Amino acid sequence: MRFDALILMMNLCLAAPIWADQGEGYLSDAFGLVPLAWIAEERAEWSGVQGMEKNQKFQSVMRYSDGADSCAVFIGPKSLVAGRDEGHAVTIVLDRHGNLVADGLPVTFRLGEERQESAPTRNGIGDLIFAPATEAGTFAAGAEVDSCQSPRALYGVTADLASVPLMVIPEDTGAPEQVMGLTTAPLVDRYGNPVEDGTALTVMMDHGVGNYSQFTARSIGAVGRGDLLTRDMPERAGVSATLATTVSKVTEVEIARVRLSQAPELRLWVREDLPELRLRVGPLTTDAGHLLYEGAEVAATVRALDGAVAHVSGWAQDGYVWTDVPLAGNATEGQGGYEIRVHTAFGDSVQVAHPGPAPRDSRQETVQ
Repeated sequence: MRFDALILMMNLCLAAPIWADQGEGYLSDAFGLVPLAWIAEERAEWSGVQGMEKNQKFQSVMRYSDGADSCAVFIGPKSLVAGRDEGHAVTIVLDRHGNLVADGLPVTFRLGEERQESAPTRNGIGDLIFAPATEAGTFAAGAEVDSCQSPRALYGVTADLASVPLMVIPEDTGAPEQVMGLTTAPLVDRYGNPVEDGTALTVMMDHGVGNYSQFTARSIGAVGRGDLLTRDMPERAGVSATLATTVSKVTEVEIARVRLSQAPELRLWVREDLPELRLRVGPLTTDAGHLLYEGAEVAATVRALDGAVAHVSGWAQDGYVWTDVPLAGNATEGQGGYEIRVHTAFGDSVQVAHPGPAPRDSRQETVQ
């Protein structure tokens, strides 16, 4: 940094009230202008152009850095895709005073088991663009500059997910209302690298009636694994899996149809507030030993002795369906029976019911 005489004189005048001893002179470098008496020994060793004024004499000095004393290495990105992404290795090299070393020093990078030469240092930095290994794993990296060795840095290489072939392998036939396992063929990329455990796969099921199910499977031991509850599903579905940008072919899955284990109990009684009947159907149990799932539609056709017919329906809640029957406005307990046909997607039944006492309603909400 150079100063002409006028600028230097102005700085000296401005500084006069602060430092009593003007005879000591000043040093100017890339970091500012300070009295020589204030210069620490370390700062005096900083490289670059230094301008010095003492006893009204001014001179410029170019101070060069010493040889390499310490260096650090950086690898980015920290996770590379096998055989696909390019990595960037960078080392920054300093002398014993913290100066960036001179240009032209040879740089050697160690990347895993390989050693690669890069261009010589420039502005204290050496860098190398490199292709990662085709083997997945964690690798150590380092740099050597003018006999100075850096501490090691770690970087990872992962399987090339875009090259992993996908195929869903379902069980022969899924049991109704049970957990059905779905797996994939081995998840291995084009170089033979297994996909890391915990890698997510999206599984989509097309039920063929405009309805879809989606859930997430995970890679465990280089195999995608997921569990699916087959409740309320049609008998057939098309299953596909997605990993990164790869989508598998659709695989047909069969799911055994759930059935009611027996004809549900029917309770019929006369409402107290209206001259009509009320019907409770249930409990609705399946052959898998569960209550019928919430929201399943149940329809009933109720036929009176005089031939009057009412069609009613409702949705299962806690294994029961409660519904009003607009028949027999003057019905009383002990009258003749009503033929009731119960229709569900899981089985039908026909029974005769007689009006009796109202059962206890333990539901929280009020039935309208």
